[in-house]
This record gives sequence, C-alpha cells and structure tokens, in this order.
Amino acid sequence: MLEIDWDSLQQGLDTIKARMHKKGVLSQSMQSVNSIATPPLVVSSTKNLCGRNIQCLRKKLHLTQDDVAAVFAVDFGIDSFDQSTLARVENGQRYLRDYELLIIATILSVSIEDLLVGEPIECCG
Repeated sequence: MLEIDWDSLQQGLDTIKARMHKKGVLSQSMQSVNSIATPPLVVSSTKNLCGRNIQCLRKKLHLTQDDVAAVFAVDFGIDSFDQSTLARVENGQRYLRDYELLIIATILSVSIEDLLVGEPIECCG
C-alpha cells in the first residue's frame, strides 16, 4: 500500500506554486490559494503539464510504455493504467490523477515538482 506524507505533499505544492508564480504561470487568482484542495489550473491546451517530461525521462531510463504500465499493474494493482493510457498522457491527451503522478514520479525517481514545473528535459532516442 502506498503511504502518503501529507505534510510533505503540502510543502511540495507550496514549492510548485512558488515556482509557477516565478515563471508567470500561476494566475493572480490562484496566488492566495493555500490548501491542498486547489482547483485545476489550466495553462495550456494540453490536458497535463508533465507528459513530455514523463516521456523523456522514461526514454532516458530505457523503459518502454509497457514497462511503466507493468509497474502500475504488478506493484500497485492498477490494471487500468496500460500502455495506451501512458501514450495519451505523454501526448497531453489525458489528465493525470494525483496518485498516478505520484507513482510515475516514483518509477522515474524524480519529484512531482520536477515533472510539473522542472526545467524542460531533453529527450534522447
């Protein structure tokens, strides 16, 4: 079972919010939001901010989409996150659930912050 440290999650969200504000991505109305239960922030035409970074990191680790989907199924018991789901995430055609983002960050050994607002990651291959 995946255990979540809510204090660390809140600290991470505060850091993300600060970095998004610094980059000019965070809207004026969102700057005063201070809780975990923030509404979704629409900043582009894609359905997620991290698909490209997920794809690039996955490729750098020489993992296939099937490899990542297998971790969801075997380690976390989530059969609904398959190869085609990951392809849609990476192409910005699907929203990510919070726990999916956490699992992907764990698989790729990066922070959620790095996936969302980290420096753009160069793809290889």
